[in-house]
Amino acid sequence: VKTIGVFYSPGLGGSWHIHNALMHPGEDRRIIHFFVGDPNPDLSGTAAKHGLECIRIPYSSRRDLPLAILRARRALRSHGVHLVHGHGIEGSVVGLLAALTSGVSERLHTRHHATMHHEGGPRRAQLVDRFVNRLSTTIIATCSNVRDCLVDRENVDPAKVRILEYRLDIGGFDEVSEERVAAIRSRYQLLPAQRTVGMITRFVWWKGAEYGLEAFTRFLTAESDAVLVIAKPVGPHESVVRPLLDAIPERNYRLIEHEQDIAALYKTFDFLVHLPV
Repeated sequence: VKTIGVFYSPGLGGSWHIHNALMHPGEDRRIIHFFVGDPNPDLSGTAAKHGLECIRIPYSSRRDLPLAILRARRALRSHGVHLVHGHGIEGSVVGLLAALTSGVSERLHTRHHATMHHEGGPRRAQLVDRFVNRLSTTIIATCSNVRDCLVDRENVDPAKVRILEYRLDIGGFDEVSEERVAAIRSRYQLLPAQRTVGMITRFVWWKGAEYGLEAFTRFLTAESDAVLVIAKPVGPHESVVRPLLDAIPERNYRLIEHEQDIAALYKTFDFLVHLPV
């Protein structure tokens, strides 16, 4: 049996990670999920509900990094982990460094971002990206843009990069019953007569949520009954976003931490706003 350790950075969760966590690994594989710091409640709740094998590594800031690596290294050795796969910066640094120093020869990480740190900094984030690239024996790029960034801007060997794109069941967005849409409208008090603007975004600087809020505030001058729906409104950029949100009447916005029926939620939108910086 091949034991695989999957490391998650603090705050990670969402439907993509949940879907992957629930995939059957096969009869000859064992998956251990390592949560560095606190994951998003939807991911930790799913892990508990389905009895997934999990290990928590305490982590709250960079000062915890050395101890987190030591704890991860001890866990990798005691559980006989053969392969480590990291998601996010902290999860990848902790998991891959622990793997390297404990003799794990197969070390992967999924690179979810492309030029974000090149365009918006900080400089140390670029250095950490390059460090993680060197720790990995294989890098999973989520699209060709990410691969191009790795190869052309960070000088990663192309043979080291594999592209595995995010998968969406496009057909599922067409096969939505009126009953499912009505259930979403009832759950979040969205009237059919109201213009509904959707933003699927976390509160992180590179998602540009503040620009969407500014645009919606102007839109309200023409459509006073419009409703803004923000799905996944969590993240460290909340201190910037919150004052803009507080300036909008409460009746004009809905915050949705997690909705399982994404296709039906999309059907309630008249407009979709996507503003990555």
